Amino acid sequence: MTSAAPDLIPVDRLGRPMPAVADWVAAEERIEEIGLGFLTGAFGYRGRRVRIRTVDDEHIVVTTALTDAVGDLGEEYVLPFPAGDDLTEAPD
Repeated sequence: MTSAAPDLIPVDRLGRPMPAVADWVAAEERIEEIGLGFLTGAFGYRGRRVRIRTVDDEHIVVTTALTDAVGDLGEEYVLPFPAGDDLTEAPD
């Protein structure tokens, strides 16, 4: 979370800022609304459809593999954390 006094700016798990809110409780509620489930959705990276493989405080690993099945290797890309503008949520 960052401050834009007098408001707070919640940050999602990919390190992206969310809309500003007035207080800590509202910030926590905003973060809980999206939860971690959004990480299981489809994303776009440089014109490729990808999904999140792992996230930590330094890197985001995305893959073009659609599943974790044996043989579905795909290509992996290691992105810096926080996610930049290259990583976008893909429409379903």
